[in-house]
Amino acid sequence: MNVNEGNTYIAYNGASAPFSNFFVAPFEAKVINSNNSQQFQSVEQYFQYSKAILANDNHSAKQLLEETDGTQIKHIGRSIKNFSIVSKKWNEIKYDVLYEGMKAKFLQNQNLQKQLLLTRNKKLIEGNGYDSLYGAGIWTNQITDNNYGPGKNIQGQLLMKVRNELFNHRSLIKDKKNQKFKPNHFTSEQVQAANNANLLDFIEDNGVELRRVGHDSYKGVEHDSLVITPSKNSFYWNSMSTGGVGALDFAEKYLLANSSLNKGQKFQKAMEMVMESSAGQFIPHREEIRPFEFNKSQISSKFNQAYAYLTKTRKINPDLINQLHKAGIIEQNQYGDALFLWRDPVTNDVKGTSIQGTKINYQKYGKRGTLKKIEANSTKGYGFNFTVGKPENLYFFEAPIDAMSFYCLHPKIKNAQFIAMDGLKKNVFANYFQIAEKQLQQIGSGVKTVNFGVDNDSAGTNFIENFISTSNPVKYKVLVNSQGEKVPIKRCSPKEEIGKDWNEVLQNKFVNYRPKKLDFQKKQFKLSQEYVQSYAVKRIQTILNDYGLSGRYSKSTVNNDRITTYFGNPKTPEILGLSQVDSEDVLTATRSIAKGRLSQSKVLGKDIDPQRLANESLDFVLAKVISSDLQSPRFGTAHQRPTLNREQIISQVKQSKGYFKDKSEEINNFEITPELSRFHHILKKQDQLLNRKTSQLKVFESDSKTTVKGVVKKGDKQKDFLISLPDNLTNSEQLARIVNQQLLLQKKSIKRSFQNQLNRTNALSM
Repeated sequence: MNVNEGNTYIAYNGASAPFSNFFVAPFEAKVINSNNSQQFQSVEQYFQYSKAILANDNHSAKQLLEETDGTQIKHIGRSIKNFSIVSKKWNEIKYDVLYEGMKAKFLQNQNLQKQLLLTRNKKLIEGNGYDSLYGAGIWTNQITDNNYGPGKNIQGQLLMKVRNELFNHRSLIKDKKNQKFKPNHFTSEQVQAANNANLLDFIEDNGVELRRVGHDSYKGVEHDSLVITPSKNSFYWNSMSTGGVGALDFAEKYLLANSSLNKGQKFQKAMEMVMESSAGQFIPHREEIRPFEFNKSQISSKFNQAYAYLTKTRKINPDLINQLHKAGIIEQNQYGDALFLWRDPVTNDVKGTSIQGTKINYQKYGKRGTLKKIEANSTKGYGFNFTVGKPENLYFFEAPIDAMSFYCLHPKIKNAQFIAMDGLKKNVFANYFQIAEKQLQQIGSGVKTVNFGVDNDSAGTNFIENFISTSNPVKYKVLVNSQGEKVPIKRCSPKEEIGKDWNEVLQNKFVNYRPKKLDFQKKQFKLSQEYVQSYAVKRIQTILNDYGLSGRYSKSTVNNDRITTYFGNPKTPEILGLSQVDSEDVLTATRSIAKGRLSQSKVLGKDIDPQRLANESLDFVLAKVISSDLQSPRFGTAHQRPTLNREQIISQVKQSKGYFKDKSEEINNFEITPELSRFHHILKKQDQLLNRKTSQLKVFESDSKTTVKGVVKKGDKQKDFLISLPDNLTNSEQLARIVNQQLLLQKKSIKRSFQNQLNRTNALSM
């Protein structure tokens, strides 16, 4: 018999294993589609026989009853005739058939029943490396407390369901049927049994979907703030700040939380729900606590998946990730998950590990979409941490990613330690406060501040209330360090309007930050294209707001590296607006201006902040882009509602031309500010970059027709052209299409003209 037992599981495989469907243990069960019963030698025989009967293959059915070897039975089952006709029906009922066979096997064999009950609440797993549906997808000896395998383990799931039913005290249901009791009145034995009912069984009966997040922890899929701890038969609903022990508490506080029943009615309803369920009694199982041993073999030589997830998906500064990786604080395992190592700040020993998945699977991991768990036996009171300077200012967060995100957003913080609690744990706070005090005592110092950057939700608020003064409810308690100094406690959670947690704030800002290196070597600010795109969109939108151009359909976006603005305000006809601008052009121009400004500042002996240098240079480039577009409104740009008729278009073109001209003069004033006047020679280069090809259009109206006059420029050469618009023009979309078509033809002609001019010039110079 091939059996592997761990702290939280029992894995098995082979026909000799009592829990296997191949194990020979005679039982009697009802034949499918019949009222008759038949004796079977194994669950596998019953399962395949039912399949043959459903397909009306009597020959195979007879063969199956004569065979006792599980492997041969399975082989016959694969050759059943006419099965394709009933395959859809079989797929609908096959798990129910298998469950009935397994239940009959253990109900009718007392020795097997006893063995099953002795497994208590451990997870039962069929270790089969060839089967990812009924088995674990890996072999029995490969299964550990941290790895149950990728398979669905249907056989093990159904076996645990049978075990739960055997655990159930059916006397409760019998009492309910036979005893007439008054509303809100139950015997003390009934209430006690309901309180002791197995919580996981009850949750499964009521269809509440859970996902495993640790060796002894589950979370709700619909409400991910719901946490279940099987070993304690308890739950806690963080967002509602309520919890309890057992099925009865869960029914009252979770399932009936939003009901209109009064307290007495809710209790009676909860009792009825528990008594009608198939939940067995909870049997406490005391797990052996083993010291944490870090398995170094799980670390991969690669770091690409973890790096990409943390920097691209979570937007954490790449420099910080590289520094922490080099320090051995962040690693990648063989599955591509990110490992956050809990290193002791004094000894540097690994005390535990947080595992963050990098592959998104909403079906498996719920709303979060990725794996998130703590490695088994991780030392309590510790967590992921890193230190900048001396640990005088302690910052506590709910998760490692929040800690790193906060540091990215506040890179000027000095002498600080950033700690992740992996939840809301007071013992982590107490331990790291004590460790920091012992370290600082050696240099005659102590902890200066304690800061909690927990999530901005009810759970975070409830946690913070532990540190509020009892004498003054509006103030936090004050700690005292080893030097006799007061240590204030502060909450540094993000404001609700900018994000629930610090990583959400970081992603919303989407800026390339410049955190300090852990060894305090200053990094040069890097102006990236992502930064330009994000900044440009926000800046253009701000300008639109200032000019009263924003409306329900006014917004700026970046698509395929092009910055585009959509207009919906009446002052701006839908066919007009900012042209699409290549963000690479904006980036190149900004770098050119920033480089010149940096050179000038060095000559003047002034120090300029790289962030300010980038922003001011980018502001100027955007102002030039916007002013050039406003002076020459363009046709054919993006629009939302093509509903204007020809007369409205012409009218609004005329109105908007004057409006844009006034605004462009305001923007041009930006160019002559004292701060930028000494950089005009750089602006000439920038103009060449931004205006390599410019098409300007103007509309003229006469009695008989409407004409568009255009100018196409290339370098120092230009060519005029005219486009006549038809009288049957009805909307802006048609106008844009016609103009674009004509413009394309004109550009081809102009290109030939320019080339001819160039050829003549070259010929004269020879």
